[in-house]
Amino acid sequence: MQPLAGLRVLVTRPAHQAASLLIRLEDAGASVQALPLLAITPPRDPAAAGSVLRSFADADFWIFTSANAVHGAAQIHAGDWPVQLLALGQATVRALAAHGHLAIAPEGGGSEDLLLWPELVAVQNRRVLIVTGENPRSLLGEILRMRGATVGFAHCYRREPVAHPPAVLASAIEHADVVLLSSGEGLAALRHGTPAAQQQRLLQLPLLLPSERVAAQAQQAGFTGDLLVPTAVSDAAMVARLEQWRHAPQNGSL
Repeated sequence: MQPLAGLRVLVTRPAHQAASLLIRLEDAGASVQALPLLAITPPRDPAAAGSVLRSFADADFWIFTSANAVHGAAQIHAGDWPVQLLALGQATVRALAAHGHLAIAPEGGGSEDLLLWPELVAVQNRRVLIVTGENPRSLLGEILRMRGATVGFAHCYRREPVAHPPAVLASAIEHADVVLLSSGEGLAALRHGTPAAQQQRLLQLPLLLPSERVAAQAQQAGFTGDLLVPTAVSDAAMVARLEQWRHAPQNGSL
């Protein structure tokens, strides 16, 4: 029997990044709705991002926070990249490989995992560029600066909310058993876009989230359903986390 048979999963990832996950969920038996809440667009100031990328071309490391950051940087800057590239998540590694670059990624896929890498523990007087989107999470840069690195940020894309008619969101929430979100921005878009009549149901739904940081945001926003966080940032780990929860729902909360 398929482990997710009959489970209704609402996937809110940007449309261009959802296909492989949708296939995995359907292969596991889930009934999937795709409702992108965010679209990935170029940064507001590509010239500024390009200037930062060029000025850090000789940096010790570039750290890419997502596949979107990779694709955005490749479109903005066609010049030299450092040999040493670090990535958050295997999807980011694959995106770099598609552009002809090898990268190292931490096993867990998160910023906290990357900061345990020995080369980033001793970064005194090293130059590090974080290639990311607009309004990035600041923890990674803050800790590297505390460790003595010179840190720059290249903002190579942005997330824009996708407007859906209230009735569409209401129907999606009504027919979901669990909601998959890919970022804190997506969480906020879902919370703010859901009609008032569906807010109570939304807040009680289980959420499949990319990190404990986003899970903490969900708790602060009033979500009371199970908060599911995978062991790694990958499609396979997300589906595995859903299967684990389906088999043993008591393991659903943080």
